[in-house]
Formats: sequence, structure tokens, C-alpha cells
Amino acid sequence: MPVGDGTGKQSWNRNVVTTFAYRCTFAFSFAMWNFGNGSTYIYLLEHKSNKLVGVAQAVQGTLTATAALPAGWLADKYRRDTILRWAGGISAAGIVAMVACVLVDQQPLDLWFLHTDLKYMLFCLSVAMAGTSLGFSQSAVEAILGDSVATGSRSKIYNNLFAAMAAVGALGPLVSSALFLGSGNDWDLHSLQIVLLAGMVASILPTIALFMFDDDKALGAVSQGLLANDQQAQAAADEEARLAEEAKQEMSRQKRWGVPIGFLPYILVASDCTAGLGAGMTIKYFPIWLYDIVGLSPSVVNYVQAAVPFVLAAFAILSQKISAQTGRVQTILLVRFLAVATLLVMALCEWTWKLPYIILPLYTVRFALANCTYAVSKTILNDYVPKESRARWNSVESIMQFGWSGSAIIGGLLIDHYSFQAAFLGTAAVQLFSVLFLIPLLPLVPIEEKGVFDGGEAPPVIAEAIARQRSRQLSQEVQDQSGGAPASPKAYADAVREPLLSRSLSH
Repeated sequence: MPVGDGTGKQSWNRNVVTTFAYRCTFAFSFAMWNFGNGSTYIYLLEHKSNKLVGVAQAVQGTLTATAALPAGWLADKYRRDTILRWAGGISAAGIVAMVACVLVDQQPLDLWFLHTDLKYMLFCLSVAMAGTSLGFSQSAVEAILGDSVATGSRSKIYNNLFAAMAAVGALGPLVSSALFLGSGNDWDLHSLQIVLLAGMVASILPTIALFMFDDDKALGAVSQGLLANDQQAQAAADEEARLAEEAKQEMSRQKRWGVPIGFLPYILVASDCTAGLGAGMTIKYFPIWLYDIVGLSPSVVNYVQAAVPFVLAAFAILSQKISAQTGRVQTILLVRFLAVATLLVMALCEWTWKLPYIILPLYTVRFALANCTYAVSKTILNDYVPKESRARWNSVESIMQFGWSGSAIIGGLLIDHYSFQAAFLGTAAVQLFSVLFLIPLLPLVPIEEKGVFDGGEAPPVIAEAIARQRSRQLSQEVQDQSGGAPASPKAYADAVREPLLSRSLSH
């Protein structure tokens, strides 16, 4: 992220660079071992049981959510880079467990009332570690990134990051395709184990990146760069940070359409969590559907997965451009509604499932529509929660993973007892409900995104709150200086003309 260094030049913040490195290498390795190939491995290992695929996802998702909440609280109270180093250690343990899963011989395993097998247990242990690491890192990475990007500049940076993750993530399936082609291009355990081992090697890179974050490299007050050798600039920025916090407190008491503005993050998180609940019913089963129902070979399925991130990246950039013109909430509503409509077409037109030239474009477009507004949603959340509680709010959003965990089992049962169509329809219904959550945000979030204290215009509701708060403060200061007498209009006017206020409210 380019930030001012006081010389008029632009520099890259270390934490932003590290976030790009971590997110991109994670997307690459995750695409190789977790999303499709890991699910298919369990599907074949456990004799085509969708339910056990759901149980493995439940383990991963539950641990993600369980770790996310305390990690978010700890990241707001203590150093965030320390939390990320813990996540790195846990991730390394998960890599070891997955390698053991691939290398050990299969044998039955009885643990009290649990009758399973050794490979499945090691796989669940590995994804449990991966889920715990993700829970610890998710909120802390989001918070340290938010602390390292200037307010008013987040949409572009977050969407560029999302697009980079999608593009680099496409390399994972391409490498997987090459490995499948080299081992016969068949859906068998031997070929899948080769891919899983390669995925574990790739997972070393994001694990290393987790040790590279540094809280001391984050930006200062209101997430803007400070001149370390300029005490006057430091004092002005600290004053702006204090005013921003007071403004947010004032803002939380205001209402639009009868909805308190302070409810905004709650509404946004509720919508995202509900969307995650719906996604969990099908997201782990799409690769199995492409293999078992559509009838695609391993290399073709991975080619499809490689194409999806490029379409997703294009849609993410497009959604950011549209949101700049029509508004962030408006864009999210439109795009997510189109995603639900596309999934309904896929579910109700089963005859297209055996026509790859129809169903694959539908699948790709639907996936991109459902996920391309993630970055836009994040910018709203980080713009409307205090800096010191960003990690907690981002950890609450990680409860989406818990939604995935519970609904993954439901999706598996629906597929085993009914059909893929039932799971698709269930996902569409839940995600349509999540879209309705966002309607109250329309009057709360301004169409144009600009920072309050970054030299741009403040959203009117925040600017009004700052003006009222600063007016009360100045009136009290002038009254104190006049020995307790009410401030005269001239004295008050002179105080109001100070540069800080005029710059903060320039709109």
C-alpha cells in the first residue's frame, strides 16, 4: 500500500507487502490440497461418503470459529504479530499431520465409541490444525492490514489483494492438473496423495509469512502515516484520532430509516455469517459433483478451478469500480442477488449437468458472483468500527467458518439421502435470506468512500457528528479561557477557524 513518507514520495508498508505474500501463497497452497482435492480424497478413502466429507469440514470449521473469537480479543489487547506467530506454529504442526496421513498405511482405529481408520483421523487432525491456525490468523491479519492502510484508501487495496489472491490461487489447480496428468489422470487415492503432498510443500510458504508481520510497522493515528521526527505532526494526528473516536461515538447514536448507525457492523456480520452458512452446504461438494455427476476427469476439474479465480478477480475489480459509482451496499446487494439467481438456474435445470459447455460457465459465473464482493464488504466493516476493536470484529466474521462446519454436514446428508439439487436449493434459500439483511444498510453507508481525516471529504453523517462534537469542545475551551463566562460569537468564531477543523470537515 503506498503511504506518504513525508517527502511527497510513496513507499510500501511492510505489513501490506507481507499480507499480499501470505494471502497469495495461502490461496495457492489451499487450492491444491483443501478445496477440491482434499474433499475428493476423503470421498474415495471413505467409500463415497459425503457425510464424512462434511464431518471433516465440520472439524476444520469449528476449530476456525473456536480459535477466532479469543484470537480476536487477544489481538486487540496484545501484539498482533505475536498471535500470527502462534498461528504459524500451529500451521506447521498441521503440515506434519497431513504428511503422516499420506505416508502411513491404512488400518482400522477404535477410540472409545468412535470406529474409524487411521488415515481419516490424521486427515481430521491436520484440518483441525489448519482450521485453528486460520482462526488465529484471520482476524489478526485483517486487523493489522486495516491498521496499515489509510482510511479512504481501503477499497482499492482490498480489491487488489482479493484479485491477486484469486490470480495466484489459480496456479494451485494448474499444478494439480500437471500432477494428475503425470500419474494417469484418474480419480484414485495414489494420484490424490501425490497432490496432497505437493500442497503441503506449498503450505510452508504462507506458514513462513506468518512470522514476518510486525506491529511496529503499522501506521499511526487513524491508520495514517506519522512523521516520527515531527512532534507537531504527531500531536495533530493524535488530535485527529481522538476527534474521530468521539465522532464515531456520536455517530452511533444517530439513525437513518430508524436504524442506528452503530448497528451497521452487526448487520453486516449477520449477513456474511448467514451467507457462509448457505455456502457451507455445497462448497466442499462442488468438486465431487463435477467428478461424480458431471463426469469430468481430474485434470479438467482442476482446469475449471484454475479458471474460476481469474473470473473471480475480474469480477472483484469490476465490483469495486461499480461500487465507486453506485455505492458499496448497492453493489453487494445486486451482485449477491444475481449469484442466488444463477444457482437457482443451475439447480432447476438438471438437464444442463451433462452439458459441460453450459454448466461450467454457469458454475464459474455463479462462484465469482457469490464471492467477488468480499473485499467491498471488508472495507465497510473496517471503516465503521474503531481501530482498537478491528481484530474482534474480524474474528466475529470468522464465525462464517463455523456456519460452514455445521451446514457442511447438513449438505452431505442432503446429498446422500436426496440429491445435489436439494443441497443447491438449500444454499440458494439461505443466501437469499442473507441478502435481505443488507437492505437496512442502504441509508447508512454513503455512496462515495472517502476518509474522514485523510484530506478528502467525510461522509456527511460522520462530518456532522465531528462538527457537533468539536463545536461543543471549542465552546467549552473558549468559556474556560474567559473565566467561565459564555463564549462570545467572535471568540467562538476565531476558535472554529483553526486549520485542523477546517481540513477535517472540508466538503
